[in-house]
Amino acid sequence: MNCVWITKFCFSFKRRYNKKVKKLKEKTMAKITLEKLALMVAGGFNEMGEKFKRVDARLDGIDIRLDGIDVRLYEIDTEIRHIKADMSEVKRDVAEIKENIIQPLEFEDLSHRVKYIERKLGIESGK
Repeated sequence: MNCVWITKFCFSFKRRYNKKVKKLKEKTMAKITLEKLALMVAGGFNEMGEKFKRVDARLDGIDIRLDGIDVRLYEIDTEIRHIKADMSEVKRDVAEIKENIIQPLEFEDLSHRVKYIERKLGIESGK
């Protein structure tokens, strides 16, 4: 018997609750006029406009920073080109020096030949 009574009570309570919620929704919806709706929509657009202004300001700041980075990258690129040119010059100089330097084996061979000639001619070596 108690279960039947509880079930009836719950069913009745649910029906009354749903009616009250429905009336409350109807009252709330009736209070919103077209003018209020237009004001709400306009407010939403204004709010979005302000957000877009803030985003635009941030993007302007990012553009300025990127321009600065572009300038620095151009300077670095120019410096690297100068360094490469200097390195090419150093490579040419080293190659030229290598061509004009006597190799150690050649020097040793020439040194032995000069000593041999000095002995044959009876010349005292400077060493």
